[in-house]
Amino acid sequence: MGGKSMPGHTLLSKAEQRSGLSDWGYDQTFRIEPGVLIEILREIEPLPKAVDRFTTHMIDLLATRLRLVDDASRHPEIPAIKIERPIILIGLSRTGTTNKAPSPSVQCGRLRV
Repeated sequence: MGGKSMPGHTLLSKAEQRSGLSDWGYDQTFRIEPGVLIEILREIEPLPKAVDRFTTHMIDLLATRLRLVDDASRHPEIPAIKIERPIILIGLSRTGTTNKAPSPSVQCGRLRV
């Protein structure tokens, strides 16, 4: 990426390519934020490596949004699922918290931490 920030529409296109999806959902207010962040990034004149990392992270976040919108449209029953006993993990980075997170293969009610 060479340290040059991308315009917001380019970030959206890259996210679509990465995810293979293009439906951004009905709420389009998120489109304002990448442009604002890009302008702030240009003003502070960061190192090229920081721009590359920021750009990659933005594309990842936008691709995640596309996947969430896709999940919601393919599985409209998800919002109706009642979560009675959520699992909340809190921990400092690099302390192994991720290893304590239950995997999808963990049977409900049999979690050992």
